[in-house]
Amino acid sequence: MNTEAIFGSHSQHAEYHWFWSAASASVVLITIAFRYLLPVRDGDLWFHMLYGKYFIANKTLIADHTIFSWTPATNDTIYCTWLPDLFLYITHQIVGLPGLFAFRYACLFFFVMASGLFAHKLRILRNPLVWLCVLIGVLMAYVAAYLKPEIFSFVLMTALVWNWWHIRTGGENAHRWCYAFPFIMLVWVNSHGAFIFGYVFLLTIVLGEALNSRWSNDMELPSGLRRHLWISMGLTLLVPFANPYGWRYPLQLFWSLMPTEANLDRFNQIAAFEPTFKNATPFHAFGFYADIAILVLAVLFFLNFKNRRIEWSSLLSIFVFTLLYTRFLRTTFFFAPVFSFASIAMIQSCTSPDSDRKLFIRRKIFPIAICLSVLWISLDSIYTGYTHPEDAVRPGHFGISSRNPIDSAEYIKSYFPHSKIGNTYSAGSYLLWKLWPGSKVSFDARHFPYRAWIDDFMRFCNGFDFSRFLNTHKADLWCIEHSDIRLYYNFINSGNWKLAFYGRSASVFVPENTHLPGSGKYEVATHIDNENNPYTLHRIFLFAVTIQDWATADTLLRQMKTLFPQPEKEPRVLALQSILAGMKAFTAKDYRAASALLGKARRALGGLEIVLAMSYMRLAQQDMDAYQYEQARRNIYAASEILPGALSAYYNIGIIEWVLYQREMGYHTDTIKKSYLNALQNFVDKRVSTQNYEAYAGTAQKILKGRLDDTTSQPKLIIPNADFSVR
Repeated sequence: MNTEAIFGSHSQHAEYHWFWSAASASVVLITIAFRYLLPVRDGDLWFHMLYGKYFIANKTLIADHTIFSWTPATNDTIYCTWLPDLFLYITHQIVGLPGLFAFRYACLFFFVMASGLFAHKLRILRNPLVWLCVLIGVLMAYVAAYLKPEIFSFVLMTALVWNWWHIRTGGENAHRWCYAFPFIMLVWVNSHGAFIFGYVFLLTIVLGEALNSRWSNDMELPSGLRRHLWISMGLTLLVPFANPYGWRYPLQLFWSLMPTEANLDRFNQIAAFEPTFKNATPFHAFGFYADIAILVLAVLFFLNFKNRRIEWSSLLSIFVFTLLYTRFLRTTFFFAPVFSFASIAMIQSCTSPDSDRKLFIRRKIFPIAICLSVLWISLDSIYTGYTHPEDAVRPGHFGISSRNPIDSAEYIKSYFPHSKIGNTYSAGSYLLWKLWPGSKVSFDARHFPYRAWIDDFMRFCNGFDFSRFLNTHKADLWCIEHSDIRLYYNFINSGNWKLAFYGRSASVFVPENTHLPGSGKYEVATHIDNENNPYTLHRIFLFAVTIQDWATADTLLRQMKTLFPQPEKEPRVLALQSILAGMKAFTAKDYRAASALLGKARRALGGLEIVLAMSYMRLAQQDMDAYQYEQARRNIYAASEILPGALSAYYNIGIIEWVLYQREMGYHTDTIKKSYLNALQNFVDKRVSTQNYEAYAGTAQKILKGRLDDTTSQPKLIIPNADFSVR
């Protein structure tokens, strides 16, 4: 069956003036230029380029994952990204970061070009709706615009989908293009594990063609072409074995995607595998673009169904990849080419002769409405990107984002060049790139070589099991990102570590007995306030007030005010002002003022809520010393609400309830007795695994056994400075 039978012979080529298409296409290109004017965002680029360097130096395509870190690591996981690793490294060596940014633009323009060529082939390039679909696809590709193998997956998925639609619209002569599938997949298999989604797409078109043969004969491919398609699919099934690891790679990938408990736990530890709409993403409207795409598809499918045109491969692929779009943030960009090319095909196939009135609406009103929609969506995406930037990443400049510990790496390289570096998750990759092999890291964004102890590491980064983890993993120094507030708070208050340096992204801690260079005092990065991202400024500010660096905190607050036209009305600025005053009050031991000020800005405290909890605890102790037990009880429960499940919370609740019970202040009931007994028993049980607060364990045991009464001295509350000891 020929192309006209499938898509109809009616042409829209002259139906719309060229201006509407040119205007809409220009908006799409401008959107790409400004929305994706982004620095290097996360650290994955650095370890991928380091792998590329390793491959060249060792004349191999198989990396040894264990040689980059000093902590326990394994080669159990096959990680086959050698092709983009080499490409990224060689490009960086030849033309530096500008070459990588140009490559990112080229990948996005490839999608636009492929969509435009397909529309031109169907003679609907002048239809402005084509460019609305392309724009939505470009914006859906945001997750793929990282400089790492995801962007290769976006390009290869685009090539795969374009090739399919080129075959569907090419008639019998398109049979040669069937054999492009194995070559596309061969490149993809050696680029990124996401090639599995390419096979998902191929499965949908195979099933779709089978359904076309069954229920939509007028939409099925010609028999000769279909025979070549089946042969190419058979060859494509052999491609996953054509990699440096052979059959072991696809087998391991298959098992790693099974919904086992271990795999689900691993997915939950990585933000990119979270459901797309689980957390609000004000910097990018994933839900809005999905809604627009679904609306466009609904209209096009309705018009096609009305004309009794049901093409099952389109229907299946759209259904499957819409589900993936909602299920994993990391898979949102796969929907872009599926949506764009299917929509363009349906735009062509759903046209039919109209009455004069409908023709007027189509030719005069419709293009204006679509162009205005394209312009509005474009302006909204650019405005949102600049006014509500992604965490640590603000559009408008190239370079390296503050997610990467640039200044901390320079400090370590200058003063501690041969160190076993302890570090948090996102800092590791850049440290690897800059300091290996002279220094090695403890953990990095690869994460898969460290699966045996990743749970312990994540607990440590969240502030738990601090001392135990440090005794197990003995580093020469620690590089802690400012986002890990609970962890650096533990370091500051540990007594065994001291601050050596802090910059825009991270701080460096060394053992207490280490001599610091220069004046012997910690250093602050020069121009630390040279930052236009409010999230980054916020985190540096929290670190500065934690170490009582009031001068830097004031400087950062002034910089935050410059980002907003009316800082006196900006919630973030007002919150930082309250935090600064509250932390000063806490330092001055004015805990009542500290609790009021910090409580006012509680949502902006992040992990620094420990200080607010401590303010309530110290107030509670003051109230108990003054025999103000009702007020003490309120403050203890306020602190426990901030640190639910903490050992200190169990103990303090148990003590205040016990005191109230003993003094018979309206609390001498079985309910109160049960409450303090349960709280103290929880404290005793959970303390066994952590071995914390030994001095308080005896008091708890005596109360539980009924061997302590109110005639003895009143027990003191637990007021921890560090080591959260929670859960």
